[in-house]
Amino acid sequence: MKKLILAACVALAGTFGLNAQKLSYRAEVGANMTAKYLTGGEVPGKHKPNFGLRTGLGLEYKLSPQMYLASGLNYRMGGLNSKFETPKGVLKVERKEHNFSLPINFGGRFQLSNSFAVSLEGGPFLAYTFSSKVKKGDAKAMNVLKDRKPFEFGLGLSVAAEFQKRYYLRLGTDFGLTDTQKHRVGKLRKMTDEVYLTFGLRF
Repeated sequence: MKKLILAACVALAGTFGLNAQKLSYRAEVGANMTAKYLTGGEVPGKHKPNFGLRTGLGLEYKLSPQMYLASGLNYRMGGLNSKFETPKGVLKVERKEHNFSLPINFGGRFQLSNSFAVSLEGGPFLAYTFSSKVKKGDAKAMNVLKDRKPFEFGLGLSVAAEFQKRYYLRLGTDFGLTDTQKHRVGKLRKMTDEVYLTFGLRF
């Protein structure tokens, strides 16, 4: 995975390095709400999303005064909280996951005043999950990474309010398109859905 991330960064740097004057950088940190949405069958139990940390480093390449390309590397915490009715009572199941995502976004920035702008960007992303654990009741958390597909493809969309051409507040979503189950049960498909809010700095 480290080689994959390094290769992606080298490729992006080589692409954007054609004109360094059009290149800018950004960093952001915030919170997310992640869950698994399931389709194709009946889903037992009650499910609630998990709250976690989202942070990332990125770069932008200006295509025109308003349009740009953006990429980078994001760290995301995720998971799902579930409750199931059993003969012995309610069983609580908590899933926690950690992954990296690599987005390739096309964006537009619209300057509304000297100190305020709004940007909108979206595009595909590739995520790699390096940790996945499940805790059932009071039992010790179990590593279930072997039952999950490590790579996931999806689409992302976000909007940001920018201040002083440097600070911004971003609201976005990452919508997974890959069935993350390594061993599918019937027609049931399990994919990731994330909503996040981050504070960022452009430099």
